[in-house]
Amino acid sequence: MGVTYISSIKELKLDKKKVFIILPNNCIGGAEKMAFNLGFLQDLDVRYILFEKVDGYNFNDENCIVLNKRKIKLKYYFFIYIIKLMLIKLRYKNDIFLSFLTIPNIVNILTGGICYISVRSIESFYLNFYPNSLSIKFFDTFFSKKLFKLAKKVIAVSDNCKDDLIKNYFVKPEKIFVLPNFIDENRILKLSHENYIKKNIQDKFNEKIILGTISRLAPYKGIYELVHFYSKLKTKLNNLILIIVGDGEDRERIFSLCKSLNLSYTFNINDFDKSNYDIYFAGSQKNPYPYLKNFDIFITNSYIEGFPNTVLEAMFLGCRIISSDSTDVLYKLKDINENFEILPRYDSSDEKTELWLKAFDKMYNDVILNNKQRVKYPNLQNYYMNNVLKKWKECLLS
Repeated sequence: MGVTYISSIKELKLDKKKVFIILPNNCIGGAEKMAFNLGFLQDLDVRYILFEKVDGYNFNDENCIVLNKRKIKLKYYFFIYIIKLMLIKLRYKNDIFLSFLTIPNIVNILTGGICYISVRSIESFYLNFYPNSLSIKFFDTFFSKKLFKLAKKVIAVSDNCKDDLIKNYFVKPEKIFVLPNFIDENRILKLSHENYIKKNIQDKFNEKIILGTISRLAPYKGIYELVHFYSKLKTKLNNLILIIVGDGEDRERIFSLCKSLNLSYTFNINDFDKSNYDIYFAGSQKNPYPYLKNFDIFITNSYIEGFPNTVLEAMFLGCRIISSDSTDVLYKLKDINENFEILPRYDSSDEKTELWLKAFDKMYNDVILNNKQRVKYPNLQNYYMNNVLKKWKECLLS
């Protein structure tokens, strides 16, 4: 197990610098998507080290080292991860090790590596929602705040993230590189044309105004509050459908809210052939893009984000955007685009309701006026994969 598994990997090319990307697993998520896209770095031999392998992004077995194939619980395996990673690094001591997310970052730093920080003060932030989580308190106090400063390099996704790393984690400024997330525009376009939405359902969607979001169903993503806002829209407009792509621990609370607000919902898209529903819960999707291209308005209400990939993808597929002010990155994405609204996070207060209704009315009227025509964002090419991968390559090799 562990290092012995490396021998089964196809012989690594000796003429290329190797980059090992360390992840908890290959599940469907923003960090995992970024790691998958980094596999297209030119002139670098990109490989993956997964704590566990699950049903998610298709990382080829030949490219992966799986440290915990038996899926033993982390609390019993944390120090085993450290030992196994140390042995791997001894074998590939001249190569690059890049980690994503808290636990991989800690393991990577303890064995000497580069970490990627996507959300500023993430552990302290999570404690607002999970105040009784001893594991989060433990890792924040004894690992993150003590170890981030020891990383060889830290890649931050925004200037705010960099400032936070300097102020609260005492990372030296010269160690921090700010690199944006990016999208694989060609892959998104190809996947968006997969027609698994039946024509009769598609025709119904075309007759409606579609609001949508792609998000984990977690308290800090603000989906619960978003459903509250949607209920206010439905009191005055009957031509709306809300599509929520994603799953998570907050699902039952959200379903209960829908019932209390008399919002009908379904988990089966084919049900729209029989009846009209207010909300469609699509669940977690490996390919969300056929849904995303149907969204007239992409709406998100996160408390905090690092660099929201889904907003980039929604812009690429021509959605109008309404977003909470979850990160400074959004203002760069918005630029001078009139079809992009950034608002204080919605919380059902009268003040926020008035602001969000005003923004929605603007977007709704634009959709009607332009007959659901897609929007073009001139500044989006700055975030196309090939343009950003060059910066990643320079950072990793510097």
